[in-house]
Amino acid sequence: MSRSRFLPAAAVTLVLAVFASATPTRAAGCEQFVANKCYLCDMKDEGGTLYSQAEWIHFSYWQVSSKFDMYSYALNDYLGCSCKTTGSFKTPHPNASTELVCNGSSTPYAYTAKSAASGRVKNVQLVGLYGDSYVVACQPDPTCSALAAVTTSGATIPFHHR
Repeated sequence: MSRSRFLPAAAVTLVLAVFASATPTRAAGCEQFVANKCYLCDMKDEGGTLYSQAEWIHFSYWQVSSKFDMYSYALNDYLGCSCKTTGSFKTPHPNASTELVCNGSSTPYAYTAKSAASGRVKNVQLVGLYGDSYVVACQPDPTCSALAAVTTSGATIPFHHR
């Protein structure tokens, strides 16, 4: 009798194992690469003006978004963030991309960037509601202490608010 109970249980286990191994794996989303990390950044506006060490950003949780957040020193605001969706309209994979988008809660700006497993962010861009944009080059701030460099650099970015 115990043998007859063992065979169906073994068959179910085998079927589950086959389905589990057949499930496609997806690339990890951006959140795991930037969460709880800080960056010191230079910014350049459309006219080519460089604002050295003018931005400091910190990725964290529980300020704005249900996913993750970014604090922007230059904007003096928390922005809600999400990883972009991969896949197609028919089979979307939300929050699976290494690319991220962050929108301001009280400022008319959005950040886009690509994260990497190394903890770096690249292809960073800040885009304004009125069409102005900035390219941003960031370096990791492992101790999250570079904010002092930004506050003493004296760089002021002329954001366009209407």
